[in-house]
Amino acid sequence: MTMFTRPFYLSRWLLLLSFCLVCSRASAAELTAIAVEQNGATTEIALKLTADAEYRYFALQSPDRLVLDLSSVRAKLASKPAAGVVTNIRTGVRNGSDLRVVFDLSTGVSAEVSKTVAGDQVFMSLSLKPLRAAAKPVAKPKPKPKPVEVAKPTSPQVVKKEIKKRRPVRVVIDAGHGGKDTGAIGPSGTREKDVALSVSKRLYQILKDSPDFAPVMSRTGDQFLKLRRRMDVARNNKADAFVSVHANSFTSRNVRGGSVYALSVGGATSEHARWLAERENAADLVGGVSIQDKDNSLAAVLLDLSQTATLEASIELADNVLKELGVIGPLHKKTVQQAGFLVLKSPDIPSILVETAYISNPKEERKLRDARYQQKLANAIFRGLRDFFVANPPPGTLFAQHGGDYIVRRGDSLSVLAQRWGTTVNAIRQVNQLRSSSLEVGQQLIIP
Repeated sequence: MTMFTRPFYLSRWLLLLSFCLVCSRASAAELTAIAVEQNGATTEIALKLTADAEYRYFALQSPDRLVLDLSSVRAKLASKPAAGVVTNIRTGVRNGSDLRVVFDLSTGVSAEVSKTVAGDQVFMSLSLKPLRAAAKPVAKPKPKPKPVEVAKPTSPQVVKKEIKKRRPVRVVIDAGHGGKDTGAIGPSGTREKDVALSVSKRLYQILKDSPDFAPVMSRTGDQFLKLRRRMDVARNNKADAFVSVHANSFTSRNVRGGSVYALSVGGATSEHARWLAERENAADLVGGVSIQDKDNSLAAVLLDLSQTATLEASIELADNVLKELGVIGPLHKKTVQQAGFLVLKSPDIPSILVETAYISNPKEERKLRDARYQQKLANAIFRGLRDFFVANPPPGTLFAQHGGDYIVRRGDSLSVLAQRWGTTVNAIRQVNQLRSSSLEVGQQLIIP
């Protein structure tokens, strides 16, 4: 389960939220208080609700946080105290009526949750214990595969007709630097702008060859683009994701390895203020919802919710890409880094910056010049994007509900595809009228 289900498609529930702020439903339970205190090595969290509610919780990493989802609950809190391993508490509306409470943590934890009903009041208790250094991090619970009814399989003709109504995922690939801005220069004269463009073109071709994606490049040649112009390319193309490709540099030639960045909280805060100050020009800013005609408080709430969801999505996307980069070469940092890069500041488009390697390192400079290694980098970024959108399919896209026209790749099998797309082997075989379970690389399948 991801931090926010389809976090960056907020149009419908943000519109609903703005209406509910004016006409709230009296029937919904309310979260009226949160208390946090340190008890030895354990951090105790107490929550008070006005009615009983279903809940679930899970932990996430990079950064560490605990997520609590409450069904049909709204927040009515005077304050959000922090103590112990809890450094900050955030709340947001989920699925139009549910409440998501996010506890930012200073370290990974194991959690125990209990609930007590006393008359008209409900009390929840969360006990957080820091994980020891040797302990395994809390894993994300895997979503249960959706049951597929195979008694009356959908015909290939019907599925193909449905596929035509769906769109591919739009990815803007931003080749860093360009024109008069050469970027970093390696010991042998390799220019960052050239490496970034070459890797970006290779990534573009991979995405273009996949029916699931529709890639766009911010620059296709040696052009100079201002940073906000790069953001505009993503917004004008209604991008589902933004990937900026770079090569790192340092004064020491021994530093090496790839890194992936998402926006820092500080960077998001500064951009938040800028958008609010210029919201008369920010039509359809937050997931398709204009904040131009909203008052200050409502505009701030809408923007904050959008930024929070987008930042979580960006971090998850960055983590997927980082893992794939670690397969093909050394990593400078094994966790997602966060910084205030301007190109990452779109409030409703998951955005990452990939530092492919250190161009200042002679060995890595040679690798960055090599066409085969550039292709490996592009493949790794693609795999990270693909895995992210498999887990977070934007509504109305080929990733949503089924995989659409899928091209069989090396290592694929019917069982692997069934698990990836949340279906069954029999369903895939029946829709595609397969007589056996064997697959061939390049074979085209319909994934129900």
